[in-house]
Amino acid sequence: MGENVKCILVTAGQGAATDVSLVNLRRWWRPLYAVEVFINALAIAWMFRSSNSSRGNWDIFHVHGAANLAPLLAAVITKHPIIWHMHEALPELSPLAKIGAWLVKSSRHTKLSVSEKSAQELGLPSMPIIPCPVDTEFWQPAPGSDCFKDKERGAAIEILAIGNLNPIKGMDLLLRSMLSVPHPMHLRIVGALLDTHSAYFLQLKSLAGELAVRRSDVLVEFLGWCDSESIRGLLDASDLFVLPSLNETGPIVLFEAMAMAKVCVAADVGAVSRTLGNMQQSLIFRPNDCVQLSSALKRAMSLSSVERRKMGFANREQIRLLHSPEKIGSQMLQAYANVLHERTFSTQVAR
Repeated sequence: MGENVKCILVTAGQGAATDVSLVNLRRWWRPLYAVEVFINALAIAWMFRSSNSSRGNWDIFHVHGAANLAPLLAAVITKHPIIWHMHEALPELSPLAKIGAWLVKSSRHTKLSVSEKSAQELGLPSMPIIPCPVDTEFWQPAPGSDCFKDKERGAAIEILAIGNLNPIKGMDLLLRSMLSVPHPMHLRIVGALLDTHSAYFLQLKSLAGELAVRRSDVLVEFLGWCDSESIRGLLDASDLFVLPSLNETGPIVLFEAMAMAKVCVAADVGAVSRTLGNMQQSLIFRPNDCVQLSSALKRAMSLSSVERRKMGFANREQIRLLHSPEKIGSQMLQAYANVLHERTFSTQVAR
């Protein structure tokens, strides 16, 4: 962001961008989350109040996630203002969200959401929306690529779906729906196999095997986790992107596919209907509805090359208008300025 803004990333996980890693007890036994919250809250509070800490002079806590209670509690202890940004739309997180809302009930704190769906599903009042940014300079078709030309007779439709392999991403629904779609298809599924959902992965492999037996013109590949550059290449080579999720808030993988000028078939979850726009409502289907998904796939595959090109570049323009880093960065900097009344921030976002 602007040169006036400095931040550190504090998480209960580890990664290249993480500055401080906290205790993660829930991976051993989920009920230990309650203990984890208090340990991490005290650790964060001590770190930010310690005069000996090189990170001890901070103005604001920007907390992501409805269930992320430890930094909320630490901010209350240290009397820092909070921006609490919701990213989930899971009703089962509602009790944790209610606790968090009680912690940030003071008017000096601000609650935000990435979509209208998040507040609704968490049982919280409506709140200002700042969606996820999408770098449209990175997520753009490669020079000279053209997946909008008419397919040769008998050529497979190249389909891409992205999501960690857990039931909420609906990959089983996609595999079932393909059985009744009368086109040769090549489906690539990108997503990490999770230790907690190994049985679901075996189910997906079984469904893919059954599909291969019944449809010799359909090929399914599980590519596992892929980095951003690989996903960009896969999107560029795809004719169609499918989001079969049962629940999402602001599905970033869909937004990235739209930025790549892809024709998209998507479940009506989160911000999907608002983002895809009126021109593509026929490609949106009811979540967990195999018949509607099959119909949406057939409609997408029946589009002419001219219609696909028009739809794809309308998708890219929609993302450029709604999700550019410049726009989202300016909105976030304004939210900081509103919370810290005596401070102003440059709205210039660094590239």
